[in-house]
This record gives sequence, C-alpha cells and structure tokens, in this order.
Amino acid sequence: PKGQIGGSEVGHLTMGAGKVLTESLTRINLAFSDQSGVNNILHIPTFQQFIKNAQQKPAHLIGLISDGGVHSHINHLFSLLKIMKQQNCLSPNIHFISDGRDTPTQSGIIFAQQLLQLINQLKFGKVVTLLGRFFAMDRDNNLDRTKKAVSNILGESISIHLVGLIKAFENSYQQQITDEFIEPIVVDQDYSRVNDNEPFFFFNFRADRMRQLISMLKEKLPDSSFFTMTRYGDDYPYKVIFEKEKVDITLGKIISDHGLYQLRAAETEKAPHVTYFFNGGTEVVYKNEHRIICSSNKVKHDVMPEMKAKEITNNVIDFVTKKSPDFILVNYANSDMVGHTGNFPAIITAIQTLDRELERLCSYLIKQDYICVITADHGNSDLTYDLKTKEINTAHTLNPVPFIIYSSGNKYQLKPIEIVSFGLSDVAGTILDLMKIEKPKKEFNSLLEK
Repeated sequence: PKGQIGGSEVGHLTMGAGKVLTESLTRINLAFSDQSGVNNILHIPTFQQFIKNAQQKPAHLIGLISDGGVHSHINHLFSLLKIMKQQNCLSPNIHFISDGRDTPTQSGIIFAQQLLQLINQLKFGKVVTLLGRFFAMDRDNNLDRTKKAVSNILGESISIHLVGLIKAFENSYQQQITDEFIEPIVVDQDYSRVNDNEPFFFFNFRADRMRQLISMLKEKLPDSSFFTMTRYGDDYPYKVIFEKEKVDITLGKIISDHGLYQLRAAETEKAPHVTYFFNGGTEVVYKNEHRIICSSNKVKHDVMPEMKAKEITNNVIDFVTKKSPDFILVNYANSDMVGHTGNFPAIITAIQTLDRELERLCSYLIKQDYICVITADHGNSDLTYDLKTKEINTAHTLNPVPFIIYSSGNKYQLKPIEIVSFGLSDVAGTILDLMKIEKPKKEFNSLLEK
C-alpha cells in the first residue's frame, strides 16, 4: 500500500517474480474492510472453522502487535476481535509480541494502550503474556529464545510474573530494555496454562519469523487446532486463512529452463530471502541451482556488525573459480540487520564492511567477465535518527534504493527516469536483458536503454 515501508520478504518476492504482486497486507485489509462483499473474511471456509472452534473453546491470538506493517498490523487484530465478539466467540487470550524494530523502540506501550482501550470497549478478550520479538520471532535457530517464548505462552514460566501489561512495559523501559528485547512474561494474574484443544490463531502475515515458534508450540500441543493468517511453509499442515498468490514464472526458473547454472549465497539470517522468497514463495530448488549459506553469529548484530560478509565473499569467489555459474545472487545482510539495532557506530562499521566486500567481490567478478547489478530491497541504515520524533530509527525507510550496473567498460545505460518508473519489479527483466535471455511477454520489464 502507498506509504507502507517495504520488507525483505516482499522485496525479494518482487525481484524474483518480475512483477508487482498483490501483497498479503493489501488482501487482508480488504477482507476485513469489505463488510458485506464477496471479499469479506467471513466467506473464507477456514476462517469460518476458526470461529466455530473459538465459540467452543477460548482461542489464543498470537502475533506482533504494532502498525509496522512488515510482519503484521495491529488493525488486523482489532478487526479480528470485533468479528469474534459479533460471532459470539468465547473471550480470547492475547499473546502480545512487542515490536520496536519496525516501529520506534519504545512505542509498544502506545499499542498496548490502544489494545486495552478496545478490550475495555468491547468487554472482550484479555492480554495474558508479553513477549519481545527477539524471543518470539527468532528465525536463526536460536532455540533457547524460542523456548522462553513457548514456555511463557504455555504458562510454564509463572515465576516471571508481572500483573498488568502497561506496568510490564514501564518496568522494561526503566531498565533500558526496548520493545524488541522484552523478556517473555505473564501479565495476567489469572492466566495459568493452555487447556486441551484450545484453538490458536497466528495473525502475522509474514511467514519466516513465525516458523520456529509455531513448530515448537505444535510439539507441545499436538491436539490443538492451529490457524495461520497466511501459509507459513509448503510443508506446514496448519489451516490457512489467506493462501499466497501463485507465482508461476520467476527469474530463477527462467534461468534454470535455459539450462544455465545459478548460485544463491547469504548467511542464515537472509537464507529464506535468496531461496524461498526469490523463488516465488515456494520451497522449490531449481535444476542447476546451488546454495551457499553461512551460519549467522549467535550474538546481537551490533556486537559483531561485520556479520558474515567476508565469509560470504570468500565462498562465492571460491565457488566461481571452480564452477563459473551463469547467474549469482548474493545477499549481504549488514546494512539491514545492523541498521535495525539503531547503534550508529556499529552501523558505520557494518557499512564499511559492506563497502569493502562489495568492492572485493565485484572487482573479482569483473575480471571473470561478469556483469554486477547492485541494489537493495528496502532502506534501513540510510536513516538512523528521526529528526521529527527525536528518536533513534530502527525501522525500514521509504527512501529509494540504488540500482547500479557495474561492468567492464560501463557500456550499459538505463532508461531516463522521466520515461520509466523504476521499481524492484524491473530488476528481473533487466537481468534477463543483460544475460541476453528472452523475457516472458507480460511482465519482466527492463530498465536498459536499447
């Protein structure tokens, strides 16, 4: 939607698909706002099933509660609560995952106040736990973090117990703990544990940071019905409210269909983006597609802002020397992941590292007759302090991203910006032109001046 910051998922999906997709945020907004039309969420069979279950047992609603719009949106929860109330569901338990990453670092208390106001107005629902997204939404196999979140949701960690959601936020802020890093705690004095067969609704629409949490919860609760806002994975058996838009043709598929060899490289923080998302949101591995994934560090990224950039470069250079792939996709995570910390000295180190590794990799590739295309899926490190709010910015930005073609002799020219509207959907078509591969007729616009 206009004015909505981009994210790594939608960015890589768009670059790989060569077209602008109707995103989950837009589709869900329509389903909740279309009160009587064919798009209304109550027409969806799986949602009808959730409502039926929630009428018989108290449901558990779990998700990131903020207006960041990258993984979820607070308005979806508000609409969900109103519909459940109208449909005579039992009062649900809400598990509040705090943001502070795609939103200001201490904005969680504002969203908490908004939610409590609606709960009081509806006289429906209660917030039972509070979990920082650092714990609840880890995607890098830091299972100790996920275990803390799961134990909290299940009511097993009652020793860490504060009465009151607002008080929990205030106490965290007093200890200089921002929303992202709030330790999982129980905030309702009457909450004890999850009972048998209580339904769960996971309202994050972005998949990658919910997989660990939902998988570990399902191990503990095999008999509970799990509903997810979108499909979290091809092999996940849970009931899905909004199936993803199907992408039949991707850049990777076209390259593979031409019998060419391709390499995908990243560290684990961005592994899904250069594989699953770039391949149209599917688990497919194309013929002649090879992957190099370096294990991310197990510390906060501002502690080691260099991340795995050097290791990625070394591995790609070594692979190219041996195999000479026709297409290479590399993701350096530094400017995004360290940008999210808001730690300015660390961000400087991250960008210096990124600059050094880009120079090293591109200089090598040019000597091997490759053409380098440098771009990004969204902004982040370009804005570290918001002059309007006087706060550190940890979120993505709306600033334009670079698009640079670097080649021997710099012989390529882009269309004038007055003629064409640049976008991530044009990246795939431009690459196909550079590779001299015929493009599909409908999409895959190219930015090259011919």
